[in-house]
Amino acid sequence: MTFVRRVSFELAAEFGHKDVTGEVAGFVRESGVRDGIACVQLVGSTGAVTTIEYEPGALADLHRAVEQLAPARGSYAHNERWHDGNGFSHVRSALLKT
Repeated sequence: MTFVRRVSFELAAEFGHKDVTGEVAGFVRESGVRDGIACVQLVGSTGAVTTIEYEPGALADLHRAVEQLAPARGSYAHNERWHDGNGFSHVRSALLKT
C-alpha cells in the first residue's frame, strides 16, 4: 500500500526551518497504515530534510555551524556562473541532507 501526501510551504531564504513532525504524524494516522516507513523529501537543490531537537538552542547551534561551514556572505563559484547569490544554499543542502 502506498499513501502519498504533498504539502508546500515557504521558508526564510537564509536559514528557514520548520518542524514537520506533527504534520507527518497526522498523515500517518490518516493513512491507516499500521507498519511501514514514512518518507519525507523535498524538491529542489537548496533545501534539506534533517533531524534535530527542535528547540531554540539546538537551532541556534545548527545555524552557527552551517554559517561557519558555508557562510551566506562567502565567495562561491556557483554565484560567479549563475549570478543568483545562493551558492551557500547549495553547499548547505549538500552537507545537511539525511
